[in-house]
Amino acid sequence: MQIASVSGTFLKFIEPLLSELDYPDPESKEFDHAIKTGWTIWNAVIKNDVEGDPSFLLLVKSAVPAPISILTDELIKRKQTHFAADEYLIGVCEVRTKTDGAVTLYADARQPAAAMRV
Repeated sequence: MQIASVSGTFLKFIEPLLSELDYPDPESKEFDHAIKTGWTIWNAVIKNDVEGDPSFLLLVKSAVPAPISILTDELIKRKQTHFAADEYLIGVCEVRTKTDGAVTLYADARQPAAAMRV
């Protein structure tokens, strides 16, 4: 059984957002914005669904302008359905350039506070 990397799983999660942006260059501001948006939504859903704290998800929903709220709601639903088993927060999430010039996305998983109380 192959275990997906955190960065690979996260890229699959934000795919609708990347598609909406016509798959921007990984070193662009648009890609950085997509990562930050996806990171915020992913972690807000974990805080709500795993830790039982709805405040972050409510804040995200209230802060998003109407035209973007459809995509935000889609990503929230996507996390809760297609990625529900991935019950971890995403800590560091950034584009890195390797010594050979290859550009990669690095992301690490963090255990939610609810899991630490068990």
